[in-house]
Amino acid sequence: MRLFAYDVPGDVPPGIEVLPASEILPFAAVQSYAKGKHFELISDLFRYRLLAASAGLWVDADCFCVSGIEDDDYIFGRETSLGLNTAVLKLPAASPVLSALCAITPGFIPPWETRRRRNTLRLLRMIGRPRGLEQMTWGTAGPAAFTYYARQHGIYHLAAPSDVFYPIHWDHAERLCRADLTLAQLTTPHTKSIHLYTSVLKDRTFPSQQPEPGSPLALLAGPELAAEAG
Repeated sequence: MRLFAYDVPGDVPPGIEVLPASEILPFAAVQSYAKGKHFELISDLFRYRLLAASAGLWVDADCFCVSGIEDDDYIFGRETSLGLNTAVLKLPAASPVLSALCAITPGFIPPWETRRRRNTLRLLRMIGRPRGLEQMTWGTAGPAAFTYYARQHGIYHLAAPSDVFYPIHWDHAERLCRADLTLAQLTTPHTKSIHLYTSVLKDRTFPSQQPEPGSPLALLAGPELAAEAG
């Protein structure tokens, strides 16, 4: 396992290879996002450049693997009937979709916005006040951009059905914390990973801020998980 870091942490377990993240994406390019704690933006931009370096399959840290993911040139999935997610993602380094994603920088004008909105963003950019990515709708540099470019470049149809990587919609993430539900009830035989949506769970209130004992989330680190996952 390779860990890319801008500063080497002091608690890296044995067997982990630590590599300089700056060789993939210079820290100067994300410094303002780090200062503002917009870590999701750093994650979005970093994964695109990592894929462009032919580093393999990207899987978010809050994805729990249920079964093996077979290698392929294109690996991604639908989150809903209308959009894709980037938590599990692999694209060819020469993919035009990946090139478009790597071109997202401050001042980016989402091509899917209305003409009026695009004109406003262009004007702001022209007068030296470009709208920062952190000021845009959440997911602009992530799932929204990927969904748009996947459609534009004709690869949207390669997406796995939602139950493969995203069997639980982000708006229902709290179901992982309920003891009256099991992991088997929340997945299908086709499920390969479960996105835990930690950012959603942290923003929502649960009793004692903890999942219920015996819930799928509470069992993730326990020996019962193998039986629950089937």
